[in-house]
Amino acid sequence: MYLPPSLITYHRLFEPSMFEAASRLQKRPIFDGRSGDFHDVGDEDPERTVVKTYVVAPDDSPAWAFDVETLLNSVDEATEGGREALAHHAWISMPNGYDEDRAARLTKRVASYVAWRFNVPVSVTLCHEWNEPEVVEGKSEPRRCAEFSAELIFPARELAARGGREGDQADRRNFVEKSNEKMSKKVRKAIEVLVEEADHDLCADRRVRFT
Repeated sequence: MYLPPSLITYHRLFEPSMFEAASRLQKRPIFDGRSGDFHDVGDEDPERTVVKTYVVAPDDSPAWAFDVETLLNSVDEATEGGREALAHHAWISMPNGYDEDRAARLTKRVASYVAWRFNVPVSVTLCHEWNEPEVVEGKSEPRRCAEFSAELIFPARELAARGGREGDQADRRNFVEKSNEKMSKKVRKAIEVLVEEADHDLCADRRVRFT
């Protein structure tokens, strides 16, 4: 069976930072506007392959919300204190037996629910790692199987305005009314339910057939 979902919350004093986390997840440099530097964690895990990255956001979101680098900097700019919550980071291990198509569908379902339920843009990274070789019946050579996981990063607070002139509210958006201490528990529970439902559906699809 899959591992239970986990969720952490980033603060400015938190190590690693949310910029470093995004760089590690997507295996590319991420610009940190506060420091003026790029975070480039590098390829820490060559066995881990990024399948796809994208952002899911509410329908009326401005265009900048769909760029993860701009999104993270907007979150950071909206934060004053070092101990205030910046963003939540959810890690989801897909049920055993999932192929890329099933993993992608479940990832999109969970990310869409979080974006809709909590009114936030959600940065998504779907990836896979190769597990230990396993012996396949009828074959002399063992083969490695991909194990899929998804990681979501989304704001824990209101965002700074981006992309508009001073006084122009057209592109200004407060996705989160305020930092919510109960949000992490609600998100974790929602993810657990969605993944458990998907795992149940997968098992139902594999019922034993008698001839």
